[in-house]
Amino acid sequence: MILDVRSTARTERDDLASNISRHAQNKLSLMLFFLFPINTDAPIYHWPFGTVGLIIVNTLVMIWMTQTGNAEAVLTDYGLSYGDGLHPMQWITSNFLHSGWMHLIFNMIFLWSFGIIVEGKLGWGRFVPIYLAIGVIECFIEQLMMLRMGGEGSVGASSVIFGLMSMALVWAPKNELTIFFFLLVVIKPFIKIFEVSILSFSVFFIAMNLALALFWFQVGFVSSELLHLMGGAVGGVFGVMLLKLKVVDCENWDIFAVMNGTYGSEKPHPLSMYHYGTDYTVKPNVKKLKSKRKKKVRLTTDELKAADPPVKDSNPYAASANDESRVSRRSKGLAAMREYLQAGKVSAALNEYHNLRRNIGEFSISAPDLLALGDAVYKAAIWEDAGDIYNQYVHRFPDIASDVRVRLAAILVEKQQRPMAALRVLEPIGPKELSPDLEKYRAKIEKRANQLLDEGVIELEGRAWGGAS
Repeated sequence: MILDVRSTARTERDDLASNISRHAQNKLSLMLFFLFPINTDAPIYHWPFGTVGLIIVNTLVMIWMTQTGNAEAVLTDYGLSYGDGLHPMQWITSNFLHSGWMHLIFNMIFLWSFGIIVEGKLGWGRFVPIYLAIGVIECFIEQLMMLRMGGEGSVGASSVIFGLMSMALVWAPKNELTIFFFLLVVIKPFIKIFEVSILSFSVFFIAMNLALALFWFQVGFVSSELLHLMGGAVGGVFGVMLLKLKVVDCENWDIFAVMNGTYGSEKPHPLSMYHYGTDYTVKPNVKKLKSKRKKKVRLTTDELKAADPPVKDSNPYAASANDESRVSRRSKGLAAMREYLQAGKVSAALNEYHNLRRNIGEFSISAPDLLALGDAVYKAAIWEDAGDIYNQYVHRFPDIASDVRVRLAAILVEKQQRPMAALRVLEPIGPKELSPDLEKYRAKIEKRANQLLDEGVIELEGRAWGGAS
């Protein structure tokens, strides 16, 4: 099976490079199947510049090593050596050396799969130093442990990659990986692609490596599996430490929330102040009101429903149906959506909403229903749909949408990296239209948006959000 590997040689030091290569080749000759991740549904908040850069560096080092015409000397000089004292430079260089192209390719596949998850929460500026730190710490411990062992050494990135897998396990255990499985039975291949949680995948590989490490240890060998586990332990410590220091926000989906059974349920967020079934008292945006009335308007749920614009049918199917059928479908659809929301079935409620829009028209959902759905979808971390729903709310109910503008701007900044769009969404909010807590959150969003602009974030323009041009 492929997950090798920080390749290790178990023979004399003077033949370190050839023994490293031979060990990797022996492993490959015994492979019966491949099993590795190729994609993930974990939220990615930063483009993986660091992961891509590390893959490029590892590949360039491999090309350079093969072009030197003396790969064995490179592995001997820059691989992690045992029984020859401590060599800090090797703690870095050995993580970028591989014993062959297959060794490199499969390590880089795993680096991509777990690197994008970890870097997706950290950004490249923090990810790359942590990646290097895992490698340095693991190699230091490894070389220290092997001071009395001669003739052995190791190369490869897999200990660091195991560390990244441990961090992904701590931060996103319930998210899924797309797994590519290849089995060769004699000459007939079997290929399957399936989904599995990061928790299940990581536990499987940790258990497998633990069993193999114990087996080899009993017969007197220090195996690559033990080195994998060492890297995993270092990465796990980093993952827990960064989580507890709140350097990363796992939105209550981390391993501790999963173990406690509280995952997905979090304290009220400044963007989720409304609850389904409540009468909302809202203050309109006075600057946007076209009428000249001076009194503040206080609207209840029933008044908002009564003021909902008439249904507009652009769908041919809806236009061809009679009014009674349309009203019936609308009533049944809304009732089903409300029941799903009350039962916490957000995906089902969202599907019902999309069906209503297709079959009845864009303006078939009243303000309280639209707001309740948007909040539920936001809490479920379905960011694209939450943004669409909040955007529709802002367009349809601009006079009572100040709070929703803040939620929409938060999605644009925190989830989509669109600072200019977020600032345009926030611009129409007048003074004293927000509660003190929400005003603080608005200021925080504006500050973050300006920071992104200062960092040179390139914003790809898409649709106009919240009336933005």
